[in-house]
Amino acid sequence: EAEKVRRKAELISKQNKAAKKAHNLYVNSDPAPLGHPYLKNKRVKPYLTRQANWTKSVYIDDKWQKITIENVLLIPLYNEAGTIRNVQAIFPEKHPELARNKDFLAGAELSGLFAWIGDKTESIAICEGFATGATIHQETGFRVYLAFTANNLLEVGQIIRKHLPDATLIFTADNDKSGVGLKKATEAAEAVNGLVCMPPIEGMDFNDYSIYLQDAKL
Repeated sequence: EAEKVRRKAELISKQNKAAKKAHNLYVNSDPAPLGHPYLKNKRVKPYLTRQANWTKSVYIDDKWQKITIENVLLIPLYNEAGTIRNVQAIFPEKHPELARNKDFLAGAELSGLFAWIGDKTESIAICEGFATGATIHQETGFRVYLAFTANNLLEVGQIIRKHLPDATLIFTADNDKSGVGLKKATEAAEAVNGLVCMPPIEGMDFNDYSIYLQDAKL
């Protein structure tokens, strides 16, 4: 029991340190420009994003090395109290060493954290990623909450329902091939008396689907 308490205290201390770093990184960065490569590619506005350089330790050639990725988008992750506890970085392109184009701050928490786009509306959408949320807001005018992962949809939905008991909550699932997006969105919707919708083409989220419709001029 003592060891469990010690480990929990260590975890909280590590998360608090990461949260302070996340807050400083976000508030001291510049608003993201319209011409950022990711925003142009996704055809969305910057909204709450900022731009900065991202430093990360990576194990390369049998040793830890620090790499710096320039001009990343930063998205704040808030807890229920409205405090920044993490940030998501979106790179201009996939990084060869990380083999991905997104990252969270090392040591920071994620469960139950969220961001949002837009003023409060009677109908509210809840999705995973920033580009999806930005597209939904642009197309509907709804406030959109970003849960960042499918596994976080339920907890974020429960927080929103607690504070907005009369709102219509719409979980906008990604139509991924694994079916995880729809499964997790459905579980969350059932738990908070919400609705679920999903783009009709497998492998697409609502940002992908919007771009598809624009290119097809549908």
